Amino acid sequence: MNEQEQRTVVITGGTGGIGFQSALGIAKTGARLLVTGRNRERGETAVGHIIDGTGNSRVELVVGDVSSIEGIDALARSLTERVEHLDVLVNNAGYLGSEPKHSDDGIEMHFAVNVLAPWRLTLALLPVLGAAGNPRVLNSTGGDKPAAIDPDDLQAEKGFRGLMTYQHSKSVMEAMSMALAERLDSEG
Repeated sequence: MNEQEQRTVVITGGTGGIGFQSALGIAKTGARLLVTGRNRERGETAVGHIIDGTGNSRVELVVGDVSSIEGIDALARSLTERVEHLDVLVNNAGYLGSEPKHSDDGIEMHFAVNVLAPWRLTLALLPVLGAAGNPRVLNSTGGDKPAAIDPDDLQAEKGFRGLMTYQHSKSVMEAMSMALAERLDSEG
């Protein structure tokens, strides 16, 4: 096996959209790829297409929902049970809603999925990330140009504004990513 084929990669939300296209690209490298998604049927279909499209049979589905703390923790447990090391974590799962919605934990859904989930999942996977030689965490953002962060409106406390709420959560995610990178820098 070459170096690329020895890598283990996890991508959240890899069953559709940008995540699916990213998963295809990752699978083409020959790496072992664990694709996460909320829906087993959709996930199995996506994994089948990835395997067929790349010839990489080392693609697996891990069902999990990152919209709640319990779901994030359960996904982290499932992943750590399957891998001894994790070279790359791609936090791609995202949420874009058209109406106000809260998670099971009472957290505004954009903040729960786009900010809390990548933060908590990354921290939960630190043991298997640390077991890899040169681990990386990638947080996928989106939306228009970064919006200024309003710390008094992290969970749409000033009112839900559709796409603007999404863009704000992605700006918060970028800031969280930079803070997390700084925090984890000493660990490599």
